Amino acid sequence: GDTGLRLKPSNLGLGNLGDPPCNASEIYGIHQCFLNFTKQDLVESQTGSYQGLDEWMFKEIADSAASKDVDVIVHVGDYLYRQGPCPINNTDSKDGNTKDCSAVNLPEFASALNITPETVMNFIPGFYGDNWWGWWADFWYPMLNLLKTAPLIPTRGNHEICERGGYGFFIFLSPVAIEDFCLDNFPVYRVPFENEQFIVMDDSIINPLYGGVDKYIPGECPGIPSSGAIKPVQENRFEDPTDESVMQQLDTFQRHFKDVETFSQTHNNNFYVGHRPVLGIGCNSSHVVTLDWTLQQSLGPTTLDRISGIITGHMHWLQALQFDNDSLPAQLVVGNGGTKLIQNYINQSSISYIDLYVGKPEYNIKGRIQKGITMSEFGFGIMERSDGGGYDVTFHTWREDSRSVEPIDFSMYIPRGPRRKGNNNATIDHSQRIHSHAVSKLRSFY
Repeated sequence: GDTGLRLKPSNLGLGNLGDPPCNASEIYGIHQCFLNFTKQDLVESQTGSYQGLDEWMFKEIADSAASKDVDVIVHVGDYLYRQGPCPINNTDSKDGNTKDCSAVNLPEFASALNITPETVMNFIPGFYGDNWWGWWADFWYPMLNLLKTAPLIPTRGNHEICERGGYGFFIFLSPVAIEDFCLDNFPVYRVPFENEQFIVMDDSIINPLYGGVDKYIPGECPGIPSSGAIKPVQENRFEDPTDESVMQQLDTFQRHFKDVETFSQTHNNNFYVGHRPVLGIGCNSSHVVTLDWTLQQSLGPTTLDRISGIITGHMHWLQALQFDNDSLPAQLVVGNGGTKLIQNYINQSSISYIDLYVGKPEYNIKGRIQKGITMSEFGFGIMERSDGGGYDVTFHTWREDSRSVEPIDFSMYIPRGPRRKGNNNATIDHSQRIHSHAVSKLRSFY
């Protein structure tokens, strides 16, 4: 997941955005200029968050995955990142450097993607935005070889909300029928196989506290404690008095998680799929935080009992966490599919000292991390059902020195479910099934 080329201009150098002539309505958060602006208005630096084409490894990663003979592909969202053009003299807000991405503005972009001259194309593959050209360049072209090998389970990311890439998502990837161009949120759905099923959540509309992981302050996270454990901070959205959507979103996701629990009754092996991590950890300044607060607060006391693993993205890195005695589902964050990575500040030596407490205190949803890894390298994961009914999970990352994708020295085993016994009471509405397949030895790529 999180695979698109990050192009997020904050302005295009078109004058003072607070004054005429460049204070017209916003598109992708950028004020547009009126028709009468002049050369004198082109005075601002062209700032934003940019990623060079030479830093975007999505096609190489997807092509490598295409050789793995998988049965199903799971994408955890954020397909479309090229929200605007890439000025030649851009200034990246993160590191202050100029990124080599201006080729996306030109028809010659075809040569940058090594499309051969004889390839028949009835469009110009160099545009951006929520349109066919933007989606082709950011997702469909890099994924072509992989999509030929297996079906796709699509998840909606926050870059596919209606104000961003939502129209393209509902045209190309929507799992639900709609009568309008875009929905703010759609119900939980599931994709059942014979031995396991994937339960998919649309969590794209959540507004994390003060912008969430994108606004974290770089720092030094705690090392091994001299005594006791590290307890991550919960980012309580009620701390922001301007956030008026908290109660409505809590109500929405409490209802969604009731559906998750209901769906989980049909299979012993259930994998929750969403965009935002339910049990992820991060580092904000000098303290460990856990996310996502909205999802955690929406959990019921037994919501996750029959969930073996959680597969998500949103955080642009690889994170894999497994808990003592399987007290919580394994959390896999595979937000390292190609979009500009976030820097890893998690102290790897202290991961196994973290006690995770999530949700309402009276539900006592907690677990000590047994083992885990967080790393800022592009790549993907593969989950394969073993002969014993559990699941072997391996991870593969891009190596710049060899210009290839190779396995890393970290793996995990997710035991055969159900993770916690005794929760099998719900009534199932079978109309919510999408399709069912019998696969003798499932291999899934994400």
